[in-house]
Amino acid sequence: MEGQSSDSLSEQQCLETKLTKMLLNVEPPETYGLDKQCIYRVPHIIRETNPKAYTPRIVSIGPFHKARDVGKEDDILGSMEELKLKYLKGFLNRTQLPIGDFVVKLKGLEESIRRPKDWEGNDPLLLKLWMLDDIDHDLILLENQLPFFVLEQLYNFTGMNRVFTPFLNIAFNYLKSIHPGTVCPTEPPMHFTDLLRSSIISSSTLFHPGALEKLRTN
Repeated sequence: MEGQSSDSLSEQQCLETKLTKMLLNVEPPETYGLDKQCIYRVPHIIRETNPKAYTPRIVSIGPFHKARDVGKEDDILGSMEELKLKYLKGFLNRTQLPIGDFVVKLKGLEESIRRPKDWEGNDPLLLKLWMLDDIDHDLILLENQLPFFVLEQLYNFTGMNRVFTPFLNIAFNYLKSIHPGTVCPTEPPMHFTDLLRSSIISSSTLFHPGALEKLRTN
């Protein structure tokens, strides 16, 4: 019995030592932010059935699909980079803020991680309506997301929130044009895909006051 107890103790100490070494340089989820992760790749077993369903068609806004992947994905992602620069230049001209201010702002957000009337008639996306369906698809693609708070804080940083409607309302109104009948959520979403999900949930009759009682009485 004593020999077995000694062997058991030795085994426990060995396991404890092994686990201690394994955990030595591991950050807990509350430090690493794993519990807040909301943008990730679709599992390979799901993606392989239909890769195009999870790949941006025209425009990439998230970290997983970039212009440098030209050849691996549609070359259109590379050709859209020039158009992105045009929009960036127009945005900077309207806000009158130097690009360096945005670099500093984005670097500050890194760890935690629009338009005058005369522009509307010349917007290259509005002039090419065939592109809008694909862009709508790309903006709500799970793999193609940016944290909503990054976009919102950049919007607020320009001071546009003091002149125009809050960014949440702008994003919701755009998605509402794609999926009518939804209701703007009260809580900030994690990203555009989550905004669409939460707006659909908010519009459900089950979440309207008195709806549950009405269902019970029918």
